[in-house]
Amino acid sequence: MLSYIENSKSWNNIKIKKIDTYYFGNIDIDLLKIFVSKINKNLDKLSISFLKKHLKNFKGNYAVILKINNSLSLAFVDRIKSTPIFVAKIGKKYQFSNHAPSLKKKITNINNIDSVLSVRMSGYCIGRNTLYENLWQLLPGEACLIKNETLKYFNYYTFIKKIKLLQDSKSRLSKKLSNITLSIIEELINRNKGRKIIVPLSGGYDSRLIVSALHHLKAKNVACYSYGKKNNFEAVTAKTLAKKLNYPWYFVELNNRNQNYNFKSDTYKKYTAFSDTLASWSYVQDLFAVQKLISGKVIHKESVIINGNTGDFISGGHLPRYNESLTNKNSKLDFILNYILLKHFSLWENYFSTGQYDKIKNLILKSIPKSIMNLPEKEIYKIYEYVEFINRQSNYVIQGQRVYDFFNINWELPLWHDHYLEFWNKVPYKFKLNQALYKYMLISNNWGNVWKNMPINKYYISPAFLKYLRNLFKIFFLFKGKKKWEKFDKKYLSYFTELNPHYPYFNYFDIIKDKRVARSSVAWHVEKYLKKKDLVK
Repeated sequence: MLSYIENSKSWNNIKIKKIDTYYFGNIDIDLLKIFVSKINKNLDKLSISFLKKHLKNFKGNYAVILKINNSLSLAFVDRIKSTPIFVAKIGKKYQFSNHAPSLKKKITNINNIDSVLSVRMSGYCIGRNTLYENLWQLLPGEACLIKNETLKYFNYYTFIKKIKLLQDSKSRLSKKLSNITLSIIEELINRNKGRKIIVPLSGGYDSRLIVSALHHLKAKNVACYSYGKKNNFEAVTAKTLAKKLNYPWYFVELNNRNQNYNFKSDTYKKYTAFSDTLASWSYVQDLFAVQKLISGKVIHKESVIINGNTGDFISGGHLPRYNESLTNKNSKLDFILNYILLKHFSLWENYFSTGQYDKIKNLILKSIPKSIMNLPEKEIYKIYEYVEFINRQSNYVIQGQRVYDFFNINWELPLWHDHYLEFWNKVPYKFKLNQALYKYMLISNNWGNVWKNMPINKYYISPAFLKYLRNLFKIFFLFKGKKKWEKFDKKYLSYFTELNPHYPYFNYFDIIKDKRVARSSVAWHVEKYLKKKDLVK
């Protein structure tokens, strides 16, 4: 049984008390050395409770694999699984790695049929699963111990848990949230002295929070960038924001023509090979923008990229609003599960069967721990949060940080800070729904004076001629109904109206000839990903 690292960008390997220690991220090295030394001293009485006690002390974003001896290995990831670790069963033994495709080569390739269905429907697997049997990934806040020929998973941290909810007024909670937010950003500034702070900036709440808080705390060496179609609504707002805050702003135009080239480039092939988890399609949102900014020397090795991933989820922006007719826990649970299926498992809107949705529903139910299922009725919304956090957020969205790892650029995720996790788990449903508290705090504080007099997420299509053309087509659907218009819009027009073009990898006529209707271009990319692995026809 061995532990090994592949695609080892930014991974480090040191020996501590003869224990091979592989680690990634901003982990406290002194604390890691103390922990490994204690393991070495307590090998005869090493227990899960001992490990949990010490793992709780680690903060930040990291991943660690320890090869303790020939029969004992330990791996653990941070509270959000910002860097994944995988484990495979090879014969009768188990092996860790930071790179799923490397482990896949060592196992018998038996497809996980349920996972293939999950990825087709959502873009990612459920829970620890990957696309293959006998190959798994650690969950957020989880450790895994390999001892001889046995495998033991255990949580040292759980984001969603039963906890006493805060009872303060919105105003008092807003003050607490303000203090926590500023302390996180101030800590970030102090930790990155001497580095150029780079903020991917849009017109929404999350990145605006980052850049306005940096300005409020008088951070100096800051630059912003936006990308996508020329004059898109996010970029126009971002440019105004940066100018107001007196921060340099850069724009990378991504249009249908250059994206067609980008998705066929060596960079894309190498990045997707590097970032492949065999549990989701790679998150490529700003891959080509970052590449362009590096070549233009806007971003360099001493930079640190700070994005707003993912304030909308953690602050309640994705929560369902219960129907007033739902009067008991079971009816609310069923509502939540159906909401999850509709929101996250419908990449193809008119394709999957009732039986397939039922199968995914059962897989989701099986993946939810009893401690979450047994939450009181007033906290049942946390079931939704758990399912999205464990699956979509940690398997897909957070993996967008692999873009920066690919280019060996430092990064931080302040809105996934441990203190944010702890605070938002205590906020009652009424203050999380539609991000009520989050928006109230931001607009009330008005950091940088960029919250009360500038549009937030004011969507419009660019260039202008596409907007007028789209409106012309819309006239023909005045008496056909909203649903028929939306179907037409997605199938025939989205190829040209995407803010950040991902469709150009594919032929437009192949898309409109297909009987299926894709929710977005992600559906086509996911299908291509699975076809390359011979998992779908």
